[in-house]
Amino acid sequence: MTRRTSKTNMRILILNYEHPPIGGGGGVISKAIAHGLVRKGHNVVLVTTWFKKLKENNEEQGVKVIRLRSKRRNLFKSNPVEMISWIQECKKFLPEFMKSNVFDLCIANFALPGGEVALFLKKNYSLPFVIISHGHDIPWVKPYIHLGPLHLIAYRRIKKVCLESEKNFVQSDSMLKNINRFLGPMHNTKNIKIPNGIEDCQVNKPWPKRSRLRIIFVGRLVSQKDPITLLKAAKNLNDLNLDFSLDFYGDGPLRTKMEKFIKQNGLCSKVVCHGKVLNDEMCHLYRAADLMIAPSISEGMSISIMEALSFGVYVITTKVSGNEELIEDKLNGGFVQEQNPVSLCNAISTYYIQKHLLGYKVPEIYLKKFNTKYNWQNIISLYEREFSSIPKAKKVLHIIDTLWLGGAQMLLKNILECKSSNRMTNLFVMRKTKPTIEVKYCQKEIYHSSARWSIFPLFRLFRIVSEKNIDVVHCHLPRSQVNGFILKLIFPKLRLVYHEHGDIYEKGWLLPLLLKHFQSKVDLFIACSHSMKETLIKKAKINPAKISVLFNCVKHDFLEESQALSDKYRNRQKAGINQNAFVVGFAGRIIERKGWADFLKAAKITVTTKSETGILFIIAGIGPDERALKKQIIELGLSSHVQYLGFIEEMKQFYSIVDCCVMPSKWEGLPLVQLESMAKGVPLITYNGPGMNEVPTNNLDSLTVESGNIKELSEKIILLKKNRQIGKRIKKAAQNTVLEMNPVNYYANLEFLYHSIL
Repeated sequence: MTRRTSKTNMRILILNYEHPPIGGGGGVISKAIAHGLVRKGHNVVLVTTWFKKLKENNEEQGVKVIRLRSKRRNLFKSNPVEMISWIQECKKFLPEFMKSNVFDLCIANFALPGGEVALFLKKNYSLPFVIISHGHDIPWVKPYIHLGPLHLIAYRRIKKVCLESEKNFVQSDSMLKNINRFLGPMHNTKNIKIPNGIEDCQVNKPWPKRSRLRIIFVGRLVSQKDPITLLKAAKNLNDLNLDFSLDFYGDGPLRTKMEKFIKQNGLCSKVVCHGKVLNDEMCHLYRAADLMIAPSISEGMSISIMEALSFGVYVITTKVSGNEELIEDKLNGGFVQEQNPVSLCNAISTYYIQKHLLGYKVPEIYLKKFNTKYNWQNIISLYEREFSSIPKAKKVLHIIDTLWLGGAQMLLKNILECKSSNRMTNLFVMRKTKPTIEVKYCQKEIYHSSARWSIFPLFRLFRIVSEKNIDVVHCHLPRSQVNGFILKLIFPKLRLVYHEHGDIYEKGWLLPLLLKHFQSKVDLFIACSHSMKETLIKKAKINPAKISVLFNCVKHDFLEESQALSDKYRNRQKAGINQNAFVVGFAGRIIERKGWADFLKAAKITVTTKSETGILFIIAGIGPDERALKKQIIELGLSSHVQYLGFIEEMKQFYSIVDCCVMPSKWEGLPLVQLESMAKGVPLITYNGPGMNEVPTNNLDSLTVESGNIKELSEKIILLKKNRQIGKRIKKAAQNTVLEMNPVNYYANLEFLYHSIL
């Protein structure tokens, strides 16, 4: 599998709805990671939230920061409505942004909302992503009373995001245990613990010995951080006449309540709420502090605790996530019970008497060890190593001879249009033809010549593969397979995929001989059906281990019954077809193997059957047998019973007109008309030849006829006309059969096959 090395510069997109000065520790962490990756030579773009007085676009130490104008009322906190607003703004902005920017990896902070946007990018642009969890985004962390309802509502979505990611990063052992339990043992290997980091700092604090104890609290003033318990402990300390000062650095919804408590309890001379302080100022505040209190109910891995410890500040905290990995009891800190002011008061008093008054300092050797272990530079290296092991986004080139009307072309249209803005996948069409299927896709090139055997498209292919660093060449139909073989000779590191759509069924020796000769250079053969796989093995002697079966896909646009009837009435009126007629349809190229002659013979038998009136047969398609078809309609006396519609640009109209669809082909790869008929809810009557009987099941979601049995074909048509309930039953079952055979699932399966050969 192709992998990056750490020496390769990556193009990285970071998503975080919080970024300083907005939010808390999660934003600080993603900022540090972004700056660290840039210092290592990677290109980083960070998409976050705008707030008043902030620039929408700016550069921070080489990181391009884009702030989107989503809903946000406060710097220090957010809510689900604001997160949803940010998700929506990202999904509006990023499609246009991705047209001119290509990334190798997306780093999503928080499973929601960041992961939801990353999943959107993966589905639409095949961009691999990782999740960096910050503790509260993965069920089920405390406080349950606040987070439980949100986790319950978003449970399935969070799980889907975490399962779709390449890796999930957490910061502590307890977080790792929680996400392992959440995703289950089968997915434990993708969950990785990497702790948060700290910036380089001076480890010793040169301050004079003093009796007054300087206590600090750093963090948002929210219930999760539990500053109220610290205030209650401060009241008890004041009652004990302890010489201390307590400074709160941070802001939040509890500030008003806290200031009222301070005033009511006569603590104004000792306790001050300073509000939010810039990160640069915090270095001086840590150096001046003796003790930090962090009475949190829940944490990921607290940045403020790590910063305090790095400056040699003694920390008293609770045994929540990550803290036990940072604190060595009685060496650099100690633990107290959660939400217990008495326990906290006693711990502070003990520290004051047993350590502070004796001039205790955290041992310098321990500080150096701590600061080395958690230095951001080392932490970034851990992330970089993990990122480099993620398979890179593959650059794929699809090659096809023409976009003429055919199954291979329709399949390409379906799968490419479901990822219409994906810049990692390219389409090259080797010549122009008319009529042609329109493929709405950003990375499409049609060679200007219409010459069938021109070699000039090959030279253009050389340039595309070279300039775009193509990883996989995916060849559809014989001419593109020849060119793919030549490309592999010139670019031996290419992965070559041959997609067999049915030509192997044709009589003749040349194609099997070429495939047999080419297979040494082909990494993967894709067969549309099991029958086709067996034919490749039998006729071309292809190694079975090189063949994967991948059924074709079909777009689904199920209509309500009332809308379907309305479309039927309108389109029949437009085509001049009797509203009461029972319309039998045939769609496909007008060539001998598609069975148009059998269709006409069945029509002859049906219309000459006694009491069978009001049946109309229509044929849609073009091809070399058009003249023979029109002649036979006249010779069989079917001019008043059969309408030849020729080329129909919009097949939706065809399916809305017909009451049943007939497929009398001798063989198929895996016919799209068959799948489309089932998806549109049109009852299907089909021959059971090679490639025709692998999706539909007789008398369940279709009516199957022995190939060449024209009499039985006519009988099935009459059966559907007489018994409309059978048609309704078949319709419902058919739509269920092809429900999972959609372009999105097909694309995912194709990606899996590419991974298997890289």
